[in-house]
This record gives sequence, C-alpha cells and structure tokens, in this order.
Amino acid sequence: MVIDGLEKGKSVWIIGAGSTLKSLNPEEFKNRTTIGINNMSDFIVPTYHLWTNTQRWIEFGSRCDARSRLLIGERVTNEIVRQHFQGSYIRINYIDKDEDSISYRDGIIRGRFRTAGCLSIVLAHIMGASDINIVGMDGYTLHGRNSIDKKRASQHIYGKGMTDGTSWKECERKDELVNEVLNNIRNFGVKFRITTPTMFKEFSNG
Repeated sequence: MVIDGLEKGKSVWIIGAGSTLKSLNPEEFKNRTTIGINNMSDFIVPTYHLWTNTQRWIEFGSRCDARSRLLIGERVTNEIVRQHFQGSYIRINYIDKDEDSISYRDGIIRGRFRTAGCLSIVLAHIMGASDINIVGMDGYTLHGRNSIDKKRASQHIYGKGMTDGTSWKECERKDELVNEVLNNIRNFGVKFRITTPTMFKEFSNG
C-alpha cells in the first residue's frame, strides 16, 4: 500500500452512492480531494475511486473515469480489474474480520469494516487527512420501506442496487452493523462527520 500521508493535512470528502447525493451540487466538489465509493460516477469524477466488491466492479467498473486514481481491494483480482481498466492502480491490502479492534501495520489494515464506505474513512485517515467529511452514506433504511417498495425512493443514486431484493429486516440489521463499525472507527481515533441525511445520526453534523 502506498497511500500513507498521500493527502496529509488536506480536507478529504468521501462520496458514497446514496440517493441523498441528488440534493447536492456536483460543482461544489470539483476542487476538493474526494474518495468515490462504488458507482457514484454520474455525480462527479472523484480524485480516488475505491472498489472492494467484485460483483459491483463487474457490473459498474466500466463507468470509472481514467482521471480518477483507482483504489482496488485485494478481493478484486487483477484479471477482473482488467476487464474494465488497463492503467495502473493502488492495491488496498486489508483484512476484514469479525473483530472490533482496528489496526494498521506493515501496510495492512485489519478490522471489521462491512462496507467500502467504512473502509474509506480509515483510508482517508491513513492518507493524513486533517478533516474527513462524508456525503451519500444514507444507510439501507433511511428512505423508508414503503417508499422503497413503491419505488418512490431509492437506496442508491443510480437507482436499482444490489440490496433491492433484500428483506427489510436484513437491511435494518445491515444498518446496525455499519453503525457498530462507525463507532469502532471513531474509537480508533478517527474524526469524521456525515453531512447529508443518514441513518447514522450520531455521526451527523446535524
């Protein structure tokens, strides 16, 4: 991993793929240092673009912009990366285990992260960010079961997502797990805030 101190002292914005991005003006982010998560490519071209899920990369990787620096989790093999991207990229070495403690040693991140969005917060910290802000980290249940079922709202800015067929109870459990991870990241010493509407209200700037 070669991200240590890469953005030292800078404000870093993490751009999730939640549908709350629709309320924001993309122009506000063009001169900011950003880490995009999965398929948020219709919103802006991020400075860095993180992918950790093979299925999402296969489905959406072709939408990456060559101007972004690609961050690829170790589960996405080089062969699969090359299906959509031929340039150089930064390999992110991490071990996602069911344990509360987070550590970073010898270029390897260890801990429980659950989502690429959670992992990106730790990445921004390792990069040396002085200020970490997050948009589009809505959670799976922010927009309400009825609205999702009747397609009046969507979990993702791009519409249909991988959790569309997931039961509401499972979505609620996913939000509980992510909230636990966010608490662990904060206990690790990382300061961050979510600035768009979110299920994870204790991490919101209100």
